[in-house]
Amino acid sequence: MSFCDSDVDEEFMRFCSEFLLETQKNILQPGSNLDLQEDGKRISKILNNKYDLSGKGPGILITCLNVHLENIRKYQQFQNKLSECKEINSEIEDKQYNFVSDGKDPPDGVLQILYDEYVKLKKGIREVLSLSNEVCPIKKRTVPLMEPVQAKIIAAYDTIDRVETSRGQDIRLLENTDAVYWKVQLEDGSEVKVPSLIVSVPPPDSISQRKTNRFKDEVDENIDALVNFCTARGQQLSLMQNLTNLKTNQVSNGLSDGVEPRTPVKKPRAGIIKRIIEVKQTLTEEHVEEDITETLNESSSSGESRSRFTISGVVDPRDNQRIMSIQQAVEEGVVNLSRGFYINPVTNESIPIPQAMGEGLIQVDS
Repeated sequence: MSFCDSDVDEEFMRFCSEFLLETQKNILQPGSNLDLQEDGKRISKILNNKYDLSGKGPGILITCLNVHLENIRKYQQFQNKLSECKEINSEIEDKQYNFVSDGKDPPDGVLQILYDEYVKLKKGIREVLSLSNEVCPIKKRTVPLMEPVQAKIIAAYDTIDRVETSRGQDIRLLENTDAVYWKVQLEDGSEVKVPSLIVSVPPPDSISQRKTNRFKDEVDENIDALVNFCTARGQQLSLMQNLTNLKTNQVSNGLSDGVEPRTPVKKPRAGIIKRIIEVKQTLTEEHVEEDITETLNESSSSGESRSRFTISGVVDPRDNQRIMSIQQAVEEGVVNLSRGFYINPVTNESIPIPQAMGEGLIQVDS
C-alpha cells in the first residue's frame, strides 16, 4: 500500500519529521540518555489530540517513525554498553597502574582479580562489537551529506510527479538539508524528492565501529602491558597465557555507503601504556591540498615510531553536529596546531589533539 502527499496533512508530516530530527540530534550528544518510551507516549498523545490519524497516510508515516525510533533505541543501547565497558576498564587501569608504574610485585590475589575483571570486560566488548554491527549511521541523517550514501525506501510512496517508489527499494540519498523532504536517486538514475521519514540509512555505522575498535585496542594494550610485566618476573605464567587468549578479533570496518573497507588506523589512546611511558607528541602541519586536507605527524621523543594521519573533518564543539575542514577549524579557533589542542571557543575547554582523535572529534583517515 502506497501513499502520496494528498493523503497526509503537511503540518503532521513536518511535526513528525522535526521531532525525529531533534531526537536523533539529542541521542548523538555526549552523555545523552533519552527515555524513548516516555517520549513515544508523549508524541503519540500529541498526535492523537492534534491530528486526524484515520487515513492511510498518517498510519504509514507513524509506522516509519517507529522504525526510526527503534534504530535510535539500538544506538542508545550500543552507547550505554560501551560506556559501561569503559567504566570497568577505568577501574582495572587504576588497579593495574598502582603496581606496574612502580615496577613492584602485585599484592597477593590482585592478578586473579584483574584476570576475572578482564574476563568480564572482554565479554562486554564482544557484546559491543556485535551491537556496533547493528547500529544505523544516525549522524548521516542529522548533518548535511558531503557525498551520496546508499539508503532504502521503507514505505511505498507516489511522488508529486507520479513516480512510484516501493518498500525495500535501494536508492542513493543525495541531499538531506530539509527536515521534511530529501532528494534521492532511484535505480533508473532519476532524481526525486521523498519524505525523509520513508528513507532509512541501513547499518553498519562506521563511526561506531571505529570507536569500538579503538577501545578494544586500548584494552588489548593494557592486557599486553600486564602480561609482559608479569612474564618478565615469572609470575602467574599460566594465568597470563589465559589472559592473552582473551583477545578478540577486530570488527569489520565496512562502510554503509558502499566504500571498500580500509585497514584500521592505530590511533593515539589514553591507555595504561600511555600513562606509564611518557611519549612526546609532535604535531606538524605539513600541507593543505586542493581538497583542504591536512596531514599531521605524531612522533615519539626518540623518533623511533611515526604514524601519519590525514584529517578528514573536525566536529564543531559549539553544536557537536557541523563537520568542518581542518582549515576552517584552525581559522575559527577550534584547533590550535602550535599548541596541539582541540578547543571549544565558547567555553574555552580544551583537550589534546590525540585525545580528540581518539574520541572521534577529529576524524582521521589513513
